[in-house]
Amino acid sequence: MRDCNEITIEGMRTLLHALKTKICYLDMEDCHKLGPECLPSGINKLKVLKIGFQKRKGKLESGNIVEHLTRGKHLIAPKLEWLSVQHRETQSLGSIERLGATLTALDLRGCTDIPQSEYKKCAELPELKQLLTGTGITSEILCSIVHACKKLEVLDITGSELSKECIEGICNNLKSLQKLKLAKCKSLTNDGVQRILASLPNLRLIDLSHCWKLSDALCNHMPPLAATGENSSPNIHKIQMN
Repeated sequence: MRDCNEITIEGMRTLLHALKTKICYLDMEDCHKLGPECLPSGINKLKVLKIGFQKRKGKLESGNIVEHLTRGKHLIAPKLEWLSVQHRETQSLGSIERLGATLTALDLRGCTDIPQSEYKKCAELPELKQLLTGTGITSEILCSIVHACKKLEVLDITGSELSKECIEGICNNLKSLQKLKLAKCKSLTNDGVQRILASLPNLRLIDLSHCWKLSDALCNHMPPLAATGENSSPNIHKIQMN
């Protein structure tokens, strides 16, 4: 129901009450009249919820979506696996750790109002396979996430601090990582990139856009990307360096 801007909270709530025992996938992105109040309790089969792109409308029609989903006595969607709230004026991750047993994908891109401290809660989501952050996060918080969320396959940490400890944590714990976005990570060095490329055998895409410390030396010393075999370098399909 993306971009259905004439549907109201009352209308959607009526519809979801009728469908809540059956619906598995719900896309309400860019529906600027809809907010969390349209989600009734007991949507027990819902696995995918996309309710982003409110911010660009200039105002938030209703309260915090993650709070609404997780703070009640009973979870709104106890089997939720994929949650996208990108570009909403979200200021809290509520009790998102209550979704830790099921949540595999969390998209927070564009949620620039979320305080740094809230990102610590992502470390309590051990089943995550995709994490797309909304703003740069600190090295301390990032380290806690990569040590706890070892199933990650897609990680977007654009603009984050990257200490040596963080890079080691990524290299040692995220062996299933396939896509890694490090754009605008200003502290990232040639050595850090080389360490990542040499350590993550499943990596297919790495975004190094606007990483100002990278130099020609990186190109001269990259491992042989076309190599094959058990101990080979990653089979990189795309390196982005805008």
